[in-house]
Amino acid sequence: MKTKPILLLLLFTIFTLSAKSQTTYGIRAGINLANADISLDGWKLSPSGRAGINVGGFVNFSLKDKVSLQSELNFSQMGWKTEDVKERYNYLSMPVLFKYSIENLGLFAGPQLSVHTSTKRIEENEYSMGDSTSVDEPEIKPDVKSTELAAIVGIDYTLMDKFIVGARYQAGLTNAIQMEDKEAIIWGNQRLKNNALTLSIGFRF
Repeated sequence: MKTKPILLLLLFTIFTLSAKSQTTYGIRAGINLANADISLDGWKLSPSGRAGINVGGFVNFSLKDKVSLQSELNFSQMGWKTEDVKERYNYLSMPVLFKYSIENLGLFAGPQLSVHTSTKRIEENEYSMGDSTSVDEPEIKPDVKSTELAAIVGIDYTLMDKFIVGARYQAGLTNAIQMEDKEAIIWGNQRLKNNALTLSIGFRF
């Protein structure tokens, strides 16, 4: 997926809306209850979830009465685990959410583009009495795609016109794993889609 045209389009939209609409800004922080849909040659695996952080900021553009567009930039930790392996994926995520507000209650949905920044993998060594090894990759790993697309739906509630509590669900739309043809022959065709339930609090300036 080519991210540069998408990022330029997002920036253009944000600058255009900020010049023509009422704009509010804010920050948010929360926890991801993340998991993944994983399949190997059609066989579905059932890993356990992992908790991670989700922090960032948002800009909300008022479009008309009760309707707004909210753009965010978040640092988001996704991942999964089994008895033998734990994996953590770190992303910079950019959701663009259409929001409908009824007094203090907000309902929102929209797409999210995420850029993969790093992966941490921990493997349990069955031959060393439960010892584990940690592999921290500061660069993008070859087997994890640099970008992924997800859909978001959620709800939030504003307290005292400043504080925001919310919950959202992120459903992965694209395969997060990238494999060469020779790898697919050895390991099989793998698919992984990141999902997460996020609980957060925020502050609107």
